[in-house]
Amino acid sequence: AGMRIAYINSYFTIPTQEIAFNNQGVRFNNFTMVDSLGKKATINGNINTSDFSNVSFGLDIKTDNFRVMNSTAEDNDMIYGTVYLSSNIRVRGDMNQPDVNMNVTVEKGTKFFYAMPINDPSVIDQEGIVQFIDQDAPPFNGQRDLKADSISKSPIKGINLVADINVNPEAELNVVVDPSNGDMLTVKGDADLNATMDPSGKISMTGRYEIVDGSYNLSVGPLGKKPFKLVKGSTLIWTGEPTEANVNLTALYEVNAAPIDLLNTPDDPTTKTKLPFQVYLYMKGELMKPIISFKIDLPENERGTAVGSLAYTKLQSVNRDENELNKQVFALLALNRFIANNPFQSLAGGGGGVSTLARSSVSKLLTEQLNNLASDLIQGVDLNFGVNSSEDYSTGSLEQKTDLEVGLSKKLLNDRLTVTVGSSFALEGPQQANQSASNIAGNVNVEYALSRDGRYRLRAYRRNQTESVIEGQIIETGLGFTLVVDYNRFREIFQKRRNRNRNEAEQRPKNEKAN
Repeated sequence: AGMRIAYINSYFTIPTQEIAFNNQGVRFNNFTMVDSLGKKATINGNINTSDFSNVSFGLDIKTDNFRVMNSTAEDNDMIYGTVYLSSNIRVRGDMNQPDVNMNVTVEKGTKFFYAMPINDPSVIDQEGIVQFIDQDAPPFNGQRDLKADSISKSPIKGINLVADINVNPEAELNVVVDPSNGDMLTVKGDADLNATMDPSGKISMTGRYEIVDGSYNLSVGPLGKKPFKLVKGSTLIWTGEPTEANVNLTALYEVNAAPIDLLNTPDDPTTKTKLPFQVYLYMKGELMKPIISFKIDLPENERGTAVGSLAYTKLQSVNRDENELNKQVFALLALNRFIANNPFQSLAGGGGGVSTLARSSVSKLLTEQLNNLASDLIQGVDLNFGVNSSEDYSTGSLEQKTDLEVGLSKKLLNDRLTVTVGSSFALEGPQQANQSASNIAGNVNVEYALSRDGRYRLRAYRRNQTESVIEGQIIETGLGFTLVVDYNRFREIFQKRRNRNRNEAEQRPKNEKAN
């Protein structure tokens, strides 16, 4: 027999075996349940009863690396994952109040996820808040109130549960802090926890979970996620409610950045040297409502240099100003650099700062979109576009320069003749003297395959070369001869084709035999 528990998406089989029924009740003798990986859970002991109304328990349950959960967020969006447990469980007491004592170890291979609930009332499903009923239809049949004694009640009044929980350092636990943007805490560590539940249903947990390894993925808006590595020794401590753990986590993100914008020293070229800055993220307080703060630091071995000393002193001031700290943390996470007093004029990269980064990204996007549009525009002709954005100092001051490059390629004479023409058009910024915006075929390349296999090729070209040191353009023309050779050894380049083909034919059986 087999069964699947949908809530945890686990499939268990029960091999053919015996359960003994006698005057004292039901007896289990190594009653076995097997998970989908072949690991066993065994039950021994008795369910004591003489009339099946008064029941008491004397059961012992053991598991060894038993997979109790194998679910995804689609099965249960709050708790899911893969969980392996080794356990010794004693069930005593009676139906009024069972006593359960557990010793559980969360084993290696576990990857458990807990998604923190969203507090936004707008996401709560409102279905079922108000229900309309027909009082004349079953089960009411015209009766306005159900009789109290017509409702069946469970004989179990409560459970006494005591569980000692140990966590293997290789077991991975994940807390999805914000399901909407994917912020997630991943930890591995040592834990010795104690969980209890009294007959009233109140659950409490005490113990300490010390982190050995882990990370915190922080979402930085549309810029993606930044992985912070958890510092060893971070802790989660429970002193009561399971959801009210006290968090004391320290995570680190390292980034190499030049301190020139931080120090605002445009005349000091030494401050353009990149240093390994450390961005610390601190998470403290309750697990469900953590308080997150930041700090920027510099390793001790970098503070001894002149630039390092100045940067470290400046960071002390930045860390005391929350607004300035948040600004610089965002800059390091998003741009891998500091932000100057004027955020649109960075000193580290030639003056472009945020503007240059944005223009570069847009140029790449436009290039991809133009090439996608041109791919099927003209059959038999290859069109290529490129948008390049850069900074130009040819006029003596900084100017943004944007060029559009257009290329057209066509193959003729059974693909033996290839003609390529193209040019670059200035969309923004200074234009070279004598450079015509209507010169579509500024660059021309003609290549002809003299032999059918393309081994011998003749190439003629005309190319515009823009030189910033002089006014105008340099037009370069030339004629070239190309020899294309496939070879495995350098000496084969100088062999005649007939000899090379013979050597390849002789070598092929040797290679096949070796394989």
